[in-house]
Formats: sequence, structure tokens, C-alpha cells
Amino acid sequence: MGAEHHYLLTGADGRLHASLIKGAWGGQRAGKIYGRLDCPAALRAIARGGYVKNRVFFLDEATAVLAGYRPCATCCRDRYREWKATTATPTLETGGASGTLRLRRQRLPAPS
Repeated sequence: MGAEHHYLLTGADGRLHASLIKGAWGGQRAGKIYGRLDCPAALRAIARGGYVKNRVFFLDEATAVLAGYRPCATCCRDRYREWKATTATPTLETGGASGTLRLRRQRLPAPS
């Protein structure tokens, strides 16, 4: 019998946990984004040498959501649009030297 392989997965509490099961979803800790393991955007970032030190893995999509991660706009386009529609609301702010108004998206607080 060979030694069991353990994977480090991020749990719903956001902490790392050892698992005998390989994660089905990947994520980027700094941006709190999750997506498919074959996501083209993630693979490009990894190929450029970035992203790897902030890479996390989840057992399933539900765990990623519970850990506070949002869907990737590239590989989870429909989920991302739904997330964006339910978590952001437009607000007006003044900006720049001219004092012009511009639209800004503001994240709503998480439901309690």
C-alpha cells in the first residue's frame, strides 16, 4: 500500500484543511474569485508566473461561495452575472477636479 495523498483545500470557514479528495474548483485568494480548474484566465495567469502563490482549491462550488469567494467572470459567466446583479448597486459619486458625477458600483453587505 502506498502513502495516501493529502490535498489542501479551503473550507467554508476560509481556512485550509487536509483532504483525501482532490478539489474540483480553484480560486484566487487575493481577489476572492473561484472558478473551474481549466479556466482560461487562470491558466494564462499561471503561465505568466503569477497567481500561483495565491491559488486555493475547494471541494465544491458551494464551499467556495460559503468561504466568501465570487464566481469568475471568464469561466463562470452566468454565475458571475447573477452574483453581480444581486451584490452590487449603482451609486453616484463626485470625482476629479471638475467635480463630475460618475456611476460607481458598491457592494451590498452580506445577508445575515
